[in-house]
Amino acid sequence: MNAPAPKPVHLVCNAHLDPVWLWQWEDGLTEAISTFRVAARFCEKHEGFVFCHNESILYETVEQADPDLFQHIQKLVQEKKWHIAGGAYLQPDVNNPSGESHIRQILLGKNYFRSRFGVEPTTAYNFDSFGHTEGFPQILKGCGYDSYIFCRPPVDTWDLPVGAFHWIDRSGSSVVARRSDDHYQTLRANMYEKLEKWLAHFQDEDISLILWGIGNHGGGVSEQDFAELQRFVADHPEYRFIQSTPENFFSDVKRAATVLPRVHGPIERNMPGTYSVMSRVKRAHRRAESAILALERLASLSWWIDSQPYP
Repeated sequence: MNAPAPKPVHLVCNAHLDPVWLWQWEDGLTEAISTFRVAARFCEKHEGFVFCHNESILYETVEQADPDLFQHIQKLVQEKKWHIAGGAYLQPDVNNPSGESHIRQILLGKNYFRSRFGVEPTTAYNFDSFGHTEGFPQILKGCGYDSYIFCRPPVDTWDLPVGAFHWIDRSGSSVVARRSDDHYQTLRANMYEKLEKWLAHFQDEDISLILWGIGNHGGGVSEQDFAELQRFVADHPEYRFIQSTPENFFSDVKRAATVLPRVHGPIERNMPGTYSVMSRVKRAHRRAESAILALERLASLSWWIDSQPYP
């Protein structure tokens, strides 16, 4: 009797980094440059390794502050050692901004990535957004995405299928989504323990995905995590590990032709008190949304009465 084929496990290395959280933007930029430099060296050193990162705002700031590093990243993207993931301007609060805000920030991000790297991601991800409103599949679908990865709300607070599922809103729009129950980081160099725990959790999934990368708000790859990964690979021939990207994972899931569960409605909510921490920023965003909508109405009226061309 033939032994079963090793189970595919897609490893997606990332570095979650909020440009501005409880610090000044200069600190976020410094952390982005440091994280990107380490990741670029890692891509060159380790054959087959792929680093994934999103948020065009971080690439823009690196382009301005360290042009040599930026050109190095462009080269790595061409060589498929560095993957442009997500594709939006930043990882947003999915609950409070309007649909138009989401559409415009995705437009900004995708236009930037097309112009600088010649790529357009088709898998959206928001690893650290605290809940996902019902209409979000329609926005993602309309912006050219067919799949979505997220981590919150976590597995112990919101019941979802283990593994990939069709997320459908009331418009009928849908994307193939997956909550990464393992979360997005490998804190304190616990790569071996993370793989041991979460591959057991994902045992019924035909094709699995594990997110890894040290720290929160920067950090990314580490030699210690990578060594732990190699040790786990040697100890567990029942798995076939793939240094991968979100798009490659979902491509494999779709090729497997498995009937996926269907989830309707919002996926809410996580740590609601967090919204009050940055309430000043969120109020300012709301005011900006109102101002731009008022400006758009006036511009439309001016065009309608042949007074001014529409900008």
